Amino acid sequence: MPTTAEILAVERDNTSRIYLYPEGLFLKAYQRSAYLFIRNCGAVKPTKKMIKAVGCEVVHIGFPATSLGKYAGANKITQLEDSRVCIECGDIDMELYDEWFAGIAVKVAQPGTGDRNARTETKTQSQTAVPETNIHTGTEKMLKELLEFRIDNATPMDCMMFIRKIQSDMSNHNCNGDI
Repeated sequence: MPTTAEILAVERDNTSRIYLYPEGLFLKAYQRSAYLFIRNCGAVKPTKKMIKAVGCEVVHIGFPATSLGKYAGANKITQLEDSRVCIECGDIDMELYDEWFAGIAVKVAQPGTGDRNARTETKTQSQTAVPETNIHTGTEKMLKELLEFRIDNATPMDCMMFIRKIQSDMSNHNCNGDI
């Protein structure tokens, strides 16, 4: 598997191909390849993260390798010698790519949770305006967390883990339906 820096070097010169990199049972596309994949092969949710090792934001998409035929359709698929998969497609429109890239929210890790539980940073002014000093009870804190949780940017696993956390907090504060 190439490093992120090596992948980004390939993507800087990429103008018309989708490069897919095997990662376990999945195939992933980065930067321009991710854009071309979504434009030519199908709707897959992109993720953007700030990668400190390369000093920039990186967008990627991923899907099970067994689904490649479903997504690629009639596009020409080539297996490259370094285990990458290449799909030939039309030239990239750099203005549209730049708009697409800029429109994706960056995922940031919650303090103390690690990158695995990253959530998208999309709080509005009204959500961040409530100072912590206004939270006097565990119930108010849980309600604030419910209001701030962005289900539209969360994965099913994020939702499940969030509900489990709220349930645990409720049982720890003896909230037996008295909210």
